Amino acid sequence: MSEFRFFVFTCRKPEVDFRLGLVAALRADFEVWYIQLKKIPVVTGPHARDTARSMPFIRLLGLLRKQARDGKIPVYFNSTNTIYPYVTALLRLAAPRGVWCLDMHDDLQYPHEGVRRVRRWLAIRVMYRCSDLTLIAAPNLTELFPGAKHLGNAAEVGLLPRPGVDRRDILILSSIDRRFDFELLSRILAVCPQLRFQIHGQVAASVRAQLDELVAAHANVRYHGPYTSVDLPGLLARYAVSFAPYVQAARQTRYLDPLRFHHCLNSGMEVISTDIPAAHWHGNALHIIHDEREFAALFTPSGELRNSRQGNHAAVTWSQRAGRLIDILRSDPRVQRLRDRV
Repeated sequence: MSEFRFFVFTCRKPEVDFRLGLVAALRADFEVWYIQLKKIPVVTGPHARDTARSMPFIRLLGLLRKQARDGKIPVYFNSTNTIYPYVTALLRLAAPRGVWCLDMHDDLQYPHEGVRRVRRWLAIRVMYRCSDLTLIAAPNLTELFPGAKHLGNAAEVGLLPRPGVDRRDILILSSIDRRFDFELLSRILAVCPQLRFQIHGQVAASVRAQLDELVAAHANVRYHGPYTSVDLPGLLARYAVSFAPYVQAARQTRYLDPLRFHHCLNSGMEVISTDIPAAHWHGNALHIIHDEREFAALFTPSGELRNSRQGNHAAVTWSQRAGRLIDILRSDPRVQRLRDRV
């Protein structure tokens, strides 16, 4: 009998929830309840084949209590960003005893300023205090959360065939917000007219005007709109090279572990990134640039990438991350104490 039962709390819709990869990997060996918190929560599980169903919080609490009767240790994986800090705190008080894990997959304060930033800081503190373990994506998040355990991101995308792909098309797969370096990309567009840049991703309202100006000013860039997880294999197969134009030397990009790096590298793509800490964690598998001159130097006049670094990449999958999570749990003294009570 597997010793754990997982309850994954999320604030994201399933079609855009990157944590579904971890959920699927955990379900290979464990029961996993996937719970989208909202006014009326939506619950799926414990198996992938189970139908999602809405239930009020009182029924959700009943579900948590009912599942705790067979001796398995409940693991509550809180991946709700900063949206439901007090709801999850109340759930901790009311739910059966288990291990609460806070999913710090990013610096969750970065999109906010002023009063909103203070509120997010308070929300993070509440969740941090109500958690037994803090799991981080970027290793350097220990600067903000000493004692946190590194889990990391991953991708389930494997190598993709790319017959007939035009290598002059450069993919920018991005959540377009204040982390996106519009000025650098504008300069690159000017000095690399032989390349065509194709942007896919959700745009924050705060930078929509900047994106529109960029596209209007340059003929060799196009915005294609947002994408979902289901779209990724087909989208990645259309390109051989990707570019991540992150703002450099800034707080908002210091604590990233970009999913796009994992998606693109696992699929067999060449990846170019600006110089952010996460780019160095992939060793020599990425091309790292600082300005438009260094970017342009990577390409021939005809638009071919001069050198390949893809061969230096070792794929990281969600199955590996699930194994890492289980190792973290089994080595935690709280788990042993809970075993002793069973």
